[in-house]
Amino acid sequence: MIIRFTQADHRQFMINRRWFFSTIFCFYMLFLNGFSLADSGQFETMQSRAQSNMLVSENGDVPLPLETRTVVITGADQQQHRFMVEIADTPESRARGLMFRHHLEPDAGMLFVYPEPRPVSIWMKNTYLSLDILYIDHTGRIAQIIEHAAPLSETLMPSQKAIQSVLELPAGSVARLGIALGNVVSVVYKKSHP
Repeated sequence: MIIRFTQADHRQFMINRRWFFSTIFCFYMLFLNGFSLADSGQFETMQSRAQSNMLVSENGDVPLPLETRTVVITGADQQQHRFMVEIADTPESRARGLMFRHHLEPDAGMLFVYPEPRPVSIWMKNTYLSLDILYIDHTGRIAQIIEHAAPLSETLMPSQKAIQSVLELPAGSVARLGIALGNVVSVVYKKSHP
């Protein structure tokens, strides 16, 4: 007995095959992520935690880590305060900033670096943390401070003059450490060994 397939039969076979493998792939992905996590709502929390220290690439699928550096704030009394910060020096990383994060260590933050001094406006859209925001001029001195910026606020907080960089720290850092206008902010480019 010889079985002959027409072109229409072959087309239907290929459609069924694609559907079959797509269905298998979907079940496999659900299995990897865990049915219980998807049902309990914990998957979204775990996913946001995993992305909290990453920037998503332009196509949205490849997480890119941000470079970290030590930033030192030196007060008028020469007392120094150190923070381990992520460097946001591309338009994409500056646009994302600290959005979607739910936790920031007391000695952590983000430094937004601009190619040249310019007026800057910051907002807290999709930012769940209250932050202290330090506007830094081209000489490395703090030119403006905003304390306890309200989470999720879409109100623009513009700089009063041209700014070279902006440092975002956990809310309360300015008051706790006595950080003030005119303090010098420097970035340590050499890795220090404890």
